[in-house]
Amino acid sequence: PGNYTSADITVDAQGRITAATSGNNGYTSYVASFTQSGTNNPIVSLLYNDTGATFSWVRTGLGVYSITASSSIFTINKTFFNVQGFGTTPEEVVGIQSLNASTAVYKQSAGSVYSDDNTGFLEIKIYP
Repeated sequence: PGNYTSADITVDAQGRITAATSGNNGYTSYVASFTQSGTNNPIVSLLYNDTGATFSWVRTGLGVYSITASSSIFTINKTFFNVQGFGTTPEEVVGIQSLNASTAVYKQSAGSVYSDDNTGFLEIKIYP
């Protein structure tokens, strides 16, 4: 008995289910909410993580933040980032600036000026 997400099911010759486990949709993911104020590092609330890595978030400059994984899990052209956030003014935009094997850098700007004091969500999907 139990509930399974994206189930992997094993069936015997008579068609009976003999095993079931939750699958992974073909990717691993990390999902978190965050809030940041002043010159402080973002405060992060983990929502989901099946990547096998831990993540640290650091404010590196005005409106610039790095997210570093404990291992090299990001692959160029196979890592999807979705950053949704807002800051002190409605026109503020949050987006990924750079990526290497273990670190992503995102920036928040109001028009062409970088700014702090933001809140939002980050989703990372890593495809094989």
